[in-house]
Amino acid sequence: MYDLSPLEEKEITLLSNFAVLPPENIPFEILEEFLLNWDALDEDLFTLTQKGWLDFSKSERSFKISPVIQNITLEKNKERLFEDCQSLIKSLTDLLSVEEQRQEYHLNFKWLPYTYKIRKLFSEKPELSKFNSNLALVLKTLGGEQNLLEAKELLEKALASDIINFGENTLTVAIRQSNLATVLKTLGGEQNLLEAKELLEKALASDIINFGENTLTVAIRQSNLATVLKTLGGEQNLLEAKKLLERALASDIRLVT
Repeated sequence: MYDLSPLEEKEITLLSNFAVLPPENIPFEILEEFLLNWDALDEDLFTLTQKGWLDFSKSERSFKISPVIQNITLEKNKERLFEDCQSLIKSLTDLLSVEEQRQEYHLNFKWLPYTYKIRKLFSEKPELSKFNSNLALVLKTLGGEQNLLEAKELLEKALASDIINFGENTLTVAIRQSNLATVLKTLGGEQNLLEAKELLEKALASDIINFGENTLTVAIRQSNLATVLKTLGGEQNLLEAKKLLERALASDIRLVT
């Protein structure tokens, strides 16, 4: 009854994408955002509807896959699923980006339900480093212990992957270290703060190598590390924080003037 073989290749790929999305009504406009380079998307959606693989709501102009068909598709397409969903994953990665929304970053929250199956199915894949990182920052902004713990796990995966792909002392790795440190600081607790301190020290050392001592990036990293040291407390940490902030201030004054 649920044999995918009579379907065209393009239709099977489209079903793969629905298999990793929520089994609920998804407006056509959203699907267009997810599948930007899909030719004749509306035609393929209606073809799958006519063949009984998708449901269409005329009033909402939305499409839905049933949980039964979703599970069957996940099973039958498991060997090709990740490849089939590349366009969707890239679009979600971009939509989750801090840079996309800037001052309206809260708008990224609406994409979170669409990431659930992707993060469960594919989060271990090294190709998802940027997706994991962008998603983690949205979860951090949303807040709450569970979201922060998941953000921590996602950033740890992204960091491990990027160290392998790019090397230890690179800009990408320094950014991941800094983002993970921010999540750890927000989680709080001595162990998390100590780990955040270590990560920011590595990021700072890397940025000094890559950009030089008196640069905006280094000043920001010094300030972030000083904040963690201040939170840790103790005379030695506070003296080190003071020294870092003095350097950051001096650097900012030179850059501005």
